[in-house]
Formats: sequence, structure tokens, C-alpha cells
Amino acid sequence: MPTPNLETDGFFKAGKTEEAYNVFVQMIEFRPFPNQVTFNAVINGLSKDGKIDKAWDCFQIMSRKGLQPNVVTYNSVIAVFSRTGHMGMAFQMLEKMTRKGLKPNDVTCNTIIDGLCKAGDLASAHLLMNKILDEGKVPDVMAYSSLINGHCKIGQMGEALKLFKSMEMVGIAPDVVTYTTLIATLCKEDKLDAALSMLDEMRAKGLVPNEVTYSTLFRGASKRCDWEKTFFLMNQMQKQGCAPSDKTVKILFCWLIDVGQIEKLKDCF
Repeated sequence: MPTPNLETDGFFKAGKTEEAYNVFVQMIEFRPFPNQVTFNAVINGLSKDGKIDKAWDCFQIMSRKGLQPNVVTYNSVIAVFSRTGHMGMAFQMLEKMTRKGLKPNDVTCNTIIDGLCKAGDLASAHLLMNKILDEGKVPDVMAYSSLINGHCKIGQMGEALKLFKSMEMVGIAPDVVTYTTLIATLCKEDKLDAALSMLDEMRAKGLVPNEVTYSTLFRGASKRCDWEKTFFLMNQMQKQGCAPSDKTVKILFCWLIDVGQIEKLKDCF
């Protein structure tokens, strides 16, 4: 018979947040009382699911019961506040953990940078990034990708490309998310050739484009009615074994019907 800890963990892994939380509540009301590891797992699971109130309740219960939150606990709480746009609370948690003598780690800083970028506060995100660099640390790919995405969202492609170059200079390799963000912005700016060059560059570095990368490029090609490049990308996608989403198939279906090339869709997918 599985223990409550294993049940909670199993429910979270299966994406059943409510079920996991219900088991956790039973553990608090009866026995066995959850330990620090269980509290961390529950707070983290609720955080990822955006359950801000329940995650905060668990954090407060943990403190009241004499269990000391650690860096993992604080990171989960900071994450849920950052994801939901409550950056004031995220910074309060950051201040509280440092007062407790806990040192923020890379996850803490990356989470806050990502939250600031999503909130549109790029200036504060850059200040934190510079502080990390001044301390002799190197921000990871998530921090750079968040800032790049933030600049892309407001049409500052020049700033995004500067960050892209600077991350490579400090030895941080861009990932598929980084490249796809830049490719999407280039396509929005009707710079399909530049987007395709970036696709070639990411492949040359051993990165494999995903469905989002391809669907972004399809939209860019459609703006120009460049069916030749669309067919080329479809063939590349097929050879790679990357399955298109239903949304992408629908978009391609409409385009190809318009140009009388619907058989291309059948050939590729």
C-alpha cells in the first residue's frame, strides 16, 4: 500500500494537483505529518500549477509548525509569485530568505529575471543580470532567453541580438527556445531570409528545431506567399520526424488549398 508521501508525489507527477493537495491536507489533519521534503514537493507542485493561494497557505503552515523553509521552498514560492505577476511579493520572499541567512542560488535569480521580463520591467531585469555578472557569476540560458524574449515582445530586435551575442561571449550556448524566439520575431518583421539563416545556424550547432520553430517559419513564409520555402520546410520537418500540431496542419491545409497544392500536405504528413 503506497504511503501518503508516495501518493502525493505520484499525483503531482501525473498532473493531478488537486488530488495531491487533498492527500497533503489529510496528512496535516491526521498522520503522518508531512516533513520538509513533502512540503517542498507540494509547494513546488502548486507553484507550477499556478495555485498561488494554496502554495502560500502551505508555506505559512510549514512556518507555523516549526519546519524551516529552505532555499528550495523559497524558490518555489518566489516562482509562483513571479509567474502570476506578483513581483512585489516575490521580492519580499527574496528579502526574507536572505534575512534567514539563506543564499539565493541560480534558480532564484533566473526565476526573478523571468518574472520581471514577463511583467515588462526589463530595466530591473537587466540590473539583476548585471549584479550577477558583477559578482563573477554567469547567468544561465534561461535568464538570457527571458531577457531576449522580453525585448522581442516590444519590438527591440537590436537589443535582443546584442544579448544573443553577449551570451555566446560568456560561454552560454543558446537553446532551441532562444533561437525560436528570435526566429519568431524575424518572421513578424517580415525578415524570412534572416529567420531561415538563424534556422541553419541552430542546426549547425546541433540543435533540433521543434514544432513551434517550424510553425513560426510557416507563418513567416505565408506572409510572403513563398510556397517554395514552405514546401522546403515541410520536407525538412518530415525528414526530421517532427509531427505538426493540429493547428499547424489546419493552417497549411488552408494555404495549400489556395494554391492548388493540397497533395503536398499528403506527401509530407
